[in-house]
Amino acid sequence: MDATTLRFHSANLCLPVTVLQSIHSPPATHLWPSSLVLARLVWSRLVRENQTLIVPNTSILELGCGTGLPGLLISAWLSATQSNQKHIVKVIQTDLNPKALSLVKESHEKMSSKDCQYESIVFPLSWSSTTEPSHPCLTDESFPISLILCADVFYDRVEFDPLVATIASILDGSSHPDPVCLMTYHERSSKRCIQHLLDKWGLEAVEISMNSFGVVDGCLGPSVEYLNQDKDVILGEGISVDGVEEGQEAGAGWGPGLLSVYACIITIKKQLT
Repeated sequence: MDATTLRFHSANLCLPVTVLQSIHSPPATHLWPSSLVLARLVWSRLVRENQTLIVPNTSILELGCGTGLPGLLISAWLSATQSNQKHIVKVIQTDLNPKALSLVKESHEKMSSKDCQYESIVFPLSWSSTTEPSHPCLTDESFPISLILCADVFYDRVEFDPLVATIASILDGSSHPDPVCLMTYHERSSKRCIQHLLDKWGLEAVEISMNSFGVVDGCLGPSVEYLNQDKDVILGEGISVDGVEEGQEAGAGWGPGLLSVYACIITIKKQLT
Protein backbone atom coordinates (compact mmCIF):
# COMPACT_ATOMS: atom_id res chain seq x y z
CA MET A 1 0.00 0.00 0.00
CA ASP A 2 1.30 3.45 -0.97
CA ALA A 3 0.36 6.78 0.57
CA THR A 4 0.35 9.73 -1.82
CA THR A 5 -0.19 13.29 -0.60
CA LEU A 6 -1.46 16.12 -2.75
CA ARG A 7 -1.42 19.72 -1.58
CA PHE A 8 -4.16 21.96 -2.91
CA HIS A 9 -3.35 25.68 -2.96
CA SER A 10 -5.37 28.85 -3.06
CA ALA A 11 -4.53 32.42 -2.08
CA ASN A 12 -5.11 31.79 1.64
CA LEU A 13 -5.12 28.02 2.11
CA CYS A 14 -2.81 25.06 1.60
CA LEU A 15 -4.76 21.84 2.04
CA PRO A 16 -2.97 18.46 2.13
CA VAL A 17 -4.95 15.37 1.12
CA THR A 18 -3.42 11.91 1.50
CA VAL A 19 -4.72 9.09 -0.69
CA LEU A 20 -4.00 5.43 -0.08
CA GLN A 21 -3.58 3.28 -3.16
CA SER A 22 -2.38 -0.20 -4.00
CA ILE A 23 -0.70 -0.31 -7.39
CA HIS A 24 -0.42 -4.11 -7.32
CA SER A 25 -4.16 -4.62 -6.72
CA PRO A 26 -7.17 -4.17 -9.09
CA PRO A 27 -7.40 -0.94 -11.14
CA ALA A 28 -10.00 0.48 -8.74
CA THR A 29 -7.26 0.90 -6.13
CA HIS A 30 -5.04 3.07 -8.37
CA LEU A 31 -5.03 6.88 -8.54
CA TRP A 32 -5.94 7.64 -12.17
CA PRO A 33 -5.60 10.87 -14.23
CA SER A 34 -9.38 11.44 -14.40
CA SER A 35 -9.54 11.47 -10.60
CA LEU A 36 -6.78 14.07 -10.46
CA VAL A 37 -8.59 16.25 -13.00
CA LEU A 38 -11.90 15.93 -11.12
CA ALA A 39 -10.16 16.85 -7.86
CA ARG A 40 -8.74 20.00 -9.46
CA LEU A 41 -12.16 20.87 -10.87
CA VAL A 42 -13.72 20.40 -7.42
CA TRP A 43 -10.93 22.46 -5.83
CA SER A 44 -11.45 25.27 -8.31
CA ARG A 45 -15.15 25.38 -7.51
CA LEU A 46 -14.58 25.13 -3.77
CA VAL A 47 -12.23 28.11 -3.90
CA ARG A 48 -14.34 30.20 -6.24
CA GLU A 49 -17.90 29.02 -5.60
CA ASN A 50 -17.87 27.37 -2.17
CA GLN A 51 -21.22 28.79 -1.13
CA THR A 52 -22.98 27.10 -4.03
CA LEU A 53 -20.98 23.89 -4.45
CA ILE A 54 -21.24 22.68 -0.85
CA VAL A 55 -24.54 23.32 0.93
CA PRO A 56 -25.01 22.58 4.67
CA ASN A 57 -27.25 19.63 5.54
CA THR A 58 -26.84 17.99 2.16
CA SER A 59 -24.99 14.93 0.88
CA ILE A 60 -22.16 14.59 -1.63
CA LEU A 61 -22.12 11.24 -3.47
CA GLU A 62 -19.13 9.76 -5.28
CA LEU A 63 -19.94 6.86 -7.62
CA GLY A 64 -17.20 4.35 -8.49
CA CYS A 65 -14.95 6.22 -6.08
CA GLY A 66 -11.85 4.01 -6.36
CA THR A 67 -9.24 5.65 -4.11
CA GLY A 68 -11.71 8.44 -3.39
CA LEU A 69 -9.59 11.55 -4.01
CA PRO A 70 -12.43 13.99 -4.91
CA GLY A 71 -14.52 12.99 -1.88
CA LEU A 72 -11.49 13.08 0.40
CA LEU A 73 -10.68 16.57 -0.87
CA ILE A 74 -14.18 17.82 -0.01
CA SER A 75 -13.93 16.19 3.43
CA ALA A 76 -10.57 17.84 4.10
CA TRP A 77 -11.89 21.20 2.92
CA LEU A 78 -14.93 20.96 5.22
CA SER A 79 -12.70 20.16 8.20
CA ALA A 80 -10.32 23.02 7.40
CA THR A 81 -12.83 25.76 6.64
CA GLN A 82 -16.13 24.92 8.32
CA SER A 83 -15.02 24.03 11.87
CA ASN A 84 -17.25 26.70 13.45
CA GLN A 85 -20.37 25.71 11.56
CA LYS A 86 -23.25 23.96 13.31
CA HIS A 87 -24.32 22.03 10.23
CA ILE A 88 -22.60 19.06 8.66
CA VAL A 89 -22.35 17.57 5.20
CA LYS A 90 -22.46 13.86 4.48
CA VAL A 91 -19.71 12.63 2.16
CA ILE A 92 -20.87 9.33 0.66
CA GLN A 93 -18.39 7.27 -1.36
CA THR A 94 -19.34 4.08 -3.14
CA ASP A 95 -17.67 1.38 -5.20
CA LEU A 96 -18.06 -2.36 -5.73
CA ASN A 97 -14.42 -3.18 -5.12
CA PRO A 98 -13.95 -4.10 -1.42
CA LYS A 99 -10.23 -3.26 -1.48
CA ALA A 100 -10.95 0.23 -2.78
CA LEU A 101 -13.59 0.82 -0.11
CA SER A 102 -11.17 -0.38 2.56
CA LEU A 103 -8.53 2.11 1.37
CA VAL A 104 -11.03 4.98 1.37
CA LYS A 105 -12.18 4.15 4.89
CA GLU A 106 -8.58 4.08 6.09
CA SER A 107 -7.86 7.41 4.37
CA HIS A 108 -10.77 8.99 6.25
CA GLU A 109 -9.62 7.48 9.55
CA LYS A 110 -6.17 9.03 9.11
CA MET A 111 -7.69 12.40 8.25
CA SER A 112 -10.53 12.63 10.80
CA SER A 113 -10.42 15.16 13.64
CA LYS A 114 -12.59 16.24 16.57
CA ASP A 115 -13.76 19.31 14.66
CA CYS A 116 -14.78 17.27 11.64
CA GLN A 117 -17.74 18.96 9.93
CA TYR A 118 -18.69 16.03 7.75
CA GLU A 119 -19.90 12.48 8.13
CA SER A 120 -18.07 9.89 6.05
CA ILE A 121 -20.20 7.05 4.69
CA VAL A 122 -18.53 4.35 2.59
CA PHE A 123 -20.38 1.34 1.20
CA PRO A 124 -20.67 -0.90 -1.89
CA LEU A 125 -23.20 0.19 -4.52
CA SER A 126 -24.08 -1.47 -7.80
CA TRP A 127 -25.58 0.48 -10.69
CA SER A 128 -28.97 -0.56 -12.01
CA SER A 129 -31.36 0.54 -14.76
CA THR A 130 -34.29 -1.37 -13.23
CA THR A 131 -34.37 -0.52 -9.50
CA GLU A 132 -34.29 2.57 -7.33
CA PRO A 133 -31.20 3.24 -5.15
CA SER A 134 -31.54 0.86 -2.21
CA HIS A 135 -29.34 2.44 0.45
CA PRO A 136 -31.36 4.71 2.80
CA CYS A 137 -28.80 7.53 2.77
CA LEU A 138 -29.38 7.97 -0.97
CA THR A 139 -33.01 8.93 -0.36
CA ASP A 140 -32.66 10.73 2.98
CA GLU A 141 -34.62 13.97 2.63
CA SER A 142 -32.89 15.38 5.73
CA PHE A 143 -29.60 15.29 3.79
CA PRO A 144 -30.58 15.41 0.10
CA ILE A 145 -27.90 14.73 -2.47
CA SER A 146 -26.77 18.02 -4.00
CA LEU A 147 -23.67 16.82 -5.86
CA ILE A 148 -22.62 13.57 -7.54
CA LEU A 149 -18.95 13.02 -8.41
CA CYS A 150 -17.77 10.52 -11.03
CA ALA A 151 -14.23 10.00 -12.31
CA ASP A 152 -13.43 7.56 -15.14
CA VAL A 153 -16.57 5.49 -14.60
CA PHE A 154 -17.22 4.93 -18.33
CA TYR A 155 -14.89 1.99 -18.71
CA ASP A 156 -16.99 -1.14 -19.28
CA ARG A 157 -19.64 -0.73 -22.00
CA VAL A 158 -21.97 -3.10 -20.15
CA GLU A 159 -22.14 -0.63 -17.27
CA PHE A 160 -22.89 2.49 -19.33
CA ASP A 161 -26.69 2.21 -19.28
CA PRO A 162 -26.97 1.19 -15.58
CA LEU A 163 -24.62 4.02 -14.61
CA VAL A 164 -26.53 6.74 -16.48
CA ALA A 165 -29.79 5.32 -15.12
CA THR A 166 -28.41 5.46 -11.58
CA ILE A 167 -27.29 9.07 -11.99
CA ALA A 168 -30.71 10.00 -13.39
CA SER A 169 -32.55 8.21 -10.59
CA ILE A 170 -30.52 9.92 -7.87
CA LEU A 171 -30.70 13.40 -9.41
CA ASP A 172 -34.43 13.08 -10.08
CA GLY A 173 -35.14 11.64 -6.63
CA SER A 174 -33.20 14.26 -4.69
CA SER A 175 -35.23 16.87 -2.81
CA HIS A 176 -32.42 19.38 -3.37
CA PRO A 177 -33.64 22.05 -5.83
CA ASP A 178 -30.64 21.87 -8.18
CA PRO A 179 -28.63 18.63 -7.86
CA VAL A 180 -25.78 18.20 -10.37
CA CYS A 181 -23.21 15.61 -11.36
CA LEU A 182 -19.60 16.60 -12.03
CA MET A 183 -17.85 14.01 -14.16
CA THR A 184 -14.43 13.49 -15.71
CA TYR A 185 -13.83 10.72 -18.17
CA HIS A 186 -11.00 9.33 -20.24
CA GLU A 187 -12.04 9.00 -23.87
CA ARG A 188 -10.61 5.66 -24.89
CA SER A 189 -12.47 5.45 -28.19
CA SER A 190 -14.20 8.06 -30.36
CA LYS A 191 -16.84 5.43 -31.11
CA ARG A 192 -18.08 5.51 -27.54
CA CYS A 193 -20.97 7.93 -27.07
CA ILE A 194 -23.56 8.18 -24.31
CA GLN A 195 -25.80 10.87 -25.83
CA HIS A 196 -28.53 8.31 -26.56
CA LEU A 197 -28.38 7.19 -22.93
CA LEU A 198 -28.61 10.76 -21.67
CA ASP A 199 -31.68 11.24 -23.87
CA LYS A 200 -33.14 7.92 -22.72
CA TRP A 201 -32.90 8.83 -19.04
CA GLY A 202 -33.81 12.52 -19.35
CA LEU A 203 -30.38 14.04 -18.73
CA GLU A 204 -28.24 16.65 -20.42
CA ALA A 205 -24.49 17.17 -20.28
CA VAL A 206 -22.42 20.30 -20.88
CA GLU A 207 -18.65 20.06 -21.33
CA ILE A 208 -16.52 22.07 -18.91
CA SER A 209 -13.56 23.69 -20.60
CA MET A 210 -10.18 22.75 -19.16
CA ASN A 211 -9.30 26.43 -19.54
CA SER A 212 -11.77 27.27 -16.78
CA PHE A 213 -9.73 25.63 -14.00
CA GLY A 214 -6.16 24.61 -13.25
CA VAL A 215 -3.14 25.83 -15.16
CA VAL A 216 -3.79 25.60 -18.87
CA ASP A 217 -2.18 27.61 -21.64
CA GLY A 218 -1.19 30.34 -19.22
CA CYS A 219 -4.59 30.47 -17.47
CA LEU A 220 -3.81 30.27 -13.74
CA GLY A 221 -6.26 28.60 -11.38
CA PRO A 222 -5.83 26.91 -7.99
CA SER A 223 -2.64 24.87 -8.12
CA VAL A 224 -1.82 21.42 -6.83
CA GLU A 225 1.41 19.86 -5.62
CA TYR A 226 1.92 16.13 -5.88
CA LEU A 227 4.17 14.55 -3.24
CA ASN A 228 5.31 10.95 -3.45
CA GLN A 229 8.33 9.14 -2.01
CA ASP A 230 9.95 12.36 -0.83
CA LYS A 231 9.49 14.01 -4.21
CA ASP A 232 7.77 17.37 -4.43
CA VAL A 233 6.46 18.11 -7.91
CA ILE A 234 4.52 21.24 -8.78
CA LEU A 235 1.57 20.38 -11.00
CA GLY A 236 1.62 23.09 -13.59
CA GLU A 237 1.06 21.91 -17.13
CA GLY A 238 1.57 18.23 -16.32
CA ILE A 239 0.66 15.67 -13.72
CA SER A 240 3.69 13.63 -12.77
CA VAL A 241 3.76 10.38 -10.85
CA ASP A 242 7.20 9.17 -9.76
CA GLY A 243 8.72 11.22 -12.55
CA VAL A 244 6.67 9.55 -15.29
CA GLU A 245 3.98 11.56 -17.00
CA GLU A 246 0.57 9.91 -16.58
CA GLY A 247 -0.83 8.33 -19.74
CA GLN A 248 1.70 9.96 -22.01
CA GLU A 249 0.72 7.55 -24.79
CA ALA A 250 -2.50 9.53 -25.12
CA GLY A 251 -0.71 12.61 -26.37
CA ALA A 252 -0.29 16.14 -25.09
CA GLY A 253 -2.88 18.55 -23.73
CA TRP A 254 -3.73 19.59 -20.21
CA GLY A 255 -0.37 18.27 -19.25
CA PRO A 256 1.03 15.31 -21.18
CA GLY A 257 -1.47 12.46 -21.38
CA LEU A 258 -4.53 14.46 -20.37
CA LEU A 259 -5.73 15.57 -23.79
CA SER A 260 -8.17 12.65 -23.73
CA VAL A 261 -9.56 13.47 -20.28
CA TYR A 262 -12.75 15.55 -20.42
CA ALA A 263 -14.97 17.16 -17.81
CA CYS A 264 -18.69 17.80 -17.91
CA ILE A 265 -21.65 18.69 -15.74
CA ILE A 266 -24.79 16.53 -15.95
CA THR A 267 -28.25 17.70 -14.90
CA ILE A 268 -31.85 16.71 -15.33
CA LYS A 269 -33.01 17.92 -18.75
CA LYS A 270 -35.27 20.92 -18.44
CA GLN A 271 -38.76 20.38 -19.79
CA LEU A 272 -40.00 22.96 -22.28
CA THR A 273 -43.23 24.62 -21.23
